[in-house]
Amino acid sequence: MQNILLRPANTNDAPAFRRVFELASEGLAPWVWAQSAGPDGNLDDIVLQRMREKIEKSAQGTCLVAEVDGQTAGGVITYDIGDEPEAIEDDTPPLFKPLIQLENLAPRTHYVNALAVFPEFQGLGIGRKLLRAVAGNALEKGMSLIVEDSNVAALKLYRSEWYKEKARLPVVEAEGWQCPGTEWILMIRLPE
Repeated sequence: MQNILLRPANTNDAPAFRRVFELASEGLAPWVWAQSAGPDGNLDDIVLQRMREKIEKSAQGTCLVAEVDGQTAGGVITYDIGDEPEAIEDDTPPLFKPLIQLENLAPRTHYVNALAVFPEFQGLGIGRKLLRAVAGNALEKGMSLIVEDSNVAALKLYRSEWYKEKARLPVVEAEGWQCPGTEWILMIRLPE
């Protein structure tokens, strides 16, 4: 029996959250980071600084780390979606448009931005514990998330936690990034 601990993230957890975003985004986050770093940027420094900033800016209880017997096993970061839809500008890269469109269909919900359990710790119920821990942030707003259609384990978890599919849009790939699935799925859990 493993000892599973959930705790608030701190800036020392930046490397772990880099891995969380890599896994949760189906590899999209590393592609975005590489594009923004450019040929002369130090990718590691840039990514770790972004992760530290995300952790620092997160509201209390919205950025959690899971540990198993003292080892980092995964994490989750969430935020509230506002009332107004995010504008999709003409220069928005096409691969982001379906994600923004789906998020815009979930106004006033508490959004699971990234949730991942590292492969070596999967099957222990950590994802469920993380999901339930951040559900308290939703209050009467409900929860939302986006998952790609071939992520069978995640879909099974979300459905078992009362998330219902609201909409789907095709994945748009980019040179250097291919998604394992073909559609992004917006799922919402209504408030209790």
